[in-house]
Amino acid sequence: MSPRSTTLLNWNANGLKSHRNALLAFLNHHNIDIACITETHLSNTDKLNFPGYKMYRADRVTQIRAMGGVAILVRNQIIQQQMPTLNLLCLEAVAVLIRLNNRPVTLVSAYQPPSRHMHISDYEQLLSLNSSIIIAGDLNSKHTNWGCRVINPNGRKLQSFLANTSYTVSAPSEPTYFPSDVNRLPDILDILILKSVPLNCVHEPLAELDSDHVPVKITINSSPQSYRKNDSLIKGKPDWIKFSNSVHSSLLIPKTI
Repeated sequence: MSPRSTTLLNWNANGLKSHRNALLAFLNHHNIDIACITETHLSNTDKLNFPGYKMYRADRVTQIRAMGGVAILVRNQIIQQQMPTLNLLCLEAVAVLIRLNNRPVTLVSAYQPPSRHMHISDYEQLLSLNSSIIIAGDLNSKHTNWGCRVINPNGRKLQSFLANTSYTVSAPSEPTYFPSDVNRLPDILDILILKSVPLNCVHEPLAELDSDHVPVKITINSSPQSYRKNDSLIKGKPDWIKFSNSVHSSLLIPKTI
């Protein structure tokens, strides 16, 4: 890993166990240093390993079936230390302390279940873990300030909270979620929240892997972060169905390593 560049994956896997081989091939092909995975759908008895990486998990405990859940994969060569278990009201999260460009940074993989009420106190707790923090995940929070098609209640609440802080959102300029329901439209759900991380984050959604979310490859460089409001995804009247079909038709889904 270059001391001036780190490659991060932000991906909602919609089930990690069945995608393990494809994800490992993706990590190796794209030279991923750290992967933040949401909706892992793992139970406490599921055993997964990714050679070359250490895995940190927070599984959702349920008596019905494996749902939700988050994980972080960190390349073995990176200095790392797991943070204490988080006691949150709604967000599912796991955190690890790493060294990024020779500075300690707490990295959090977080998932906001769409059926649960958002609690800003969860974000306040996460953002108090360290002086430099990256929260990555599917936050199910839409706002035009970071390029989404619409504003939903979670997005409005999150933006209201962020507006009174120095924290910022870093997001792709293209949709990351492509629902199978034709009555629902693609949008940006997989984003970063940054606290005192003066780095340049370049997001690249890739039409790979098998999920209703595309994996987002993020290159983190040491040049100063230039924060700007993302342009809205709407430019004129978009044909979202055509765009979604185009992405799905180009998906490359490796079955084995």
